[in-house]
Amino acid sequence: MTCVYRDRAIPRVENIKLSREQKEEIDKLSEGESKVGRKYIDKFVSKVERRKIKAIIGGFCCLCRSMPSKKVSYDQEGAKLIEWYCEECWHRSGIK
Repeated sequence: MTCVYRDRAIPRVENIKLSREQKEEIDKLSEGESKVGRKYIDKFVSKVERRKIKAIIGGFCCLCRSMPSKKVSYDQEGAKLIEWYCEECWHRSGIK
C-alpha cells in the first residue's frame, strides 16, 4: 500500500538512539531473539512485552515487524505520518 504523503512530502529521517539502560531493558524483554538470525518481535515476545518495547522505541519496522533503526516522518497539511524501519528494510525501501 502506497501512502499519499510519501509520494509528495519530503521525508525527515532520524536514526533511533537508545541509552544503555533502554538497550538493557529491551534485551531483557526480548531475550528469545538472540537465538535467531533476524529479530522478529511478534513471534518471540508476549503482547505485554511488545507494548513495553514499543513504549521505549516508539514502534516496530513497518515492513517486517523487527526492531527499527530508523524513524521516518512526513509532514503535510497538518498531518504527520511516522514510519519505522529496520536496517534491512530501510535499504530496500529506497527512501533517501
